[in-house]
Amino acid sequence: MAEMGPVGTRLDQGEYEEVAQEIIAQRGRHMFDLEVEARYSSKAELSGPVLQIRALTEKFVITTNFDEVLELAFRTQDSPFSEVWHPASIPDEVIRVSTGPDSTALIKLHGDSKYANGRVFTKSEYDLFYGAPLDMDRPLPKLLATLYSRQCMLFIGCSLCSDRTLDVFRQTIQREGAGRVSRHFAILECPDDGDILDREKFLTEINIVPIWFPKGDFTAIEALLEYLIQATGRLQT
Repeated sequence: MAEMGPVGTRLDQGEYEEVAQEIIAQRGRHMFDLEVEARYSSKAELSGPVLQIRALTEKFVITTNFDEVLELAFRTQDSPFSEVWHPASIPDEVIRVSTGPDSTALIKLHGDSKYANGRVFTKSEYDLFYGAPLDMDRPLPKLLATLYSRQCMLFIGCSLCSDRTLDVFRQTIQREGAGRVSRHFAILECPDDGDILDREKFLTEINIVPIWFPKGDFTAIEALLEYLIQATGRLQT
């Protein structure tokens, strides 16, 4: 196997799946699983935007993170999720329930750090759950496409660069047409001036409207969410 080269550079180029696959080949599956569990299971003190999410939604939350920060945040606010779903256990009824009016589910789209079975991390795991090439009839892309089509989503803490989830969005647009897919929003760090137009074009072509905050000013995320919470409250009264 060829040498791995600078990991940071490869991650910057979006080679997350490939790097994870090579680490398993070098260190072994069991050691990899132990390190993932240790890394993502650490209990950090909750603060910042994660504590604002509950006030923003009465419905489901989707995450690609492996940790349990969202579960803990909702429990500390006396509002635990009624269901937590992982990719290996997505039944057909999830689509019906998660788009229903009373859903309080957490959909851990790529699994959990504690459970290697059903986790989506390496290239072979992405190929298994998404298909290679992308298979929109597999349960995970099917669920993601349905939610993307029917629900208005706010993306927080996502890079929204090229990956398999965006491939699902792009193919959904191609199949259904932009006018039949919900409009979505994303709170994102403003790119350099020369990149703004390209990023806006990339995102709006998949029906995602960026809400930029100043480069490096991550405290602005809390201010933006607080504004949305207050605005939502005014609309509901």
